[in-house]
Amino acid sequence: VSTNIIGRRCQRIDKVSVEEIAEAFDTLDVTKGSKLKIEVGENPTTISVNQWNGDTSVENVELTNNEIPLPSTAGYYIYEVIAEWDKGRITYVFDVNVS
Repeated sequence: VSTNIIGRRCQRIDKVSVEEIAEAFDTLDVTKGSKLKIEVGENPTTISVNQWNGDTSVENVELTNNEIPLPSTAGYYIYEVIAEWDKGRITYVFDVNVS
């Protein structure tokens, strides 16, 4: 299963916590073991993805073919997608409930 995230259910942020941003919109319900497709326009030079776990620990998630694997453990997770170009960067945040 693949879901397109960027542009649908996320929000651009400035200097605010990812938790505050995640509360601003509906949580996406997803299935354990599925993948999410990440698409960012204008061909960024790099895209990195961080997963914020329920205990506030953060880990980098490998982006392969513009997709990230979802956790195999049920729970609530927040994702931060950082796209960078030569002249700037943008951060997107979205949250998921894995079941």
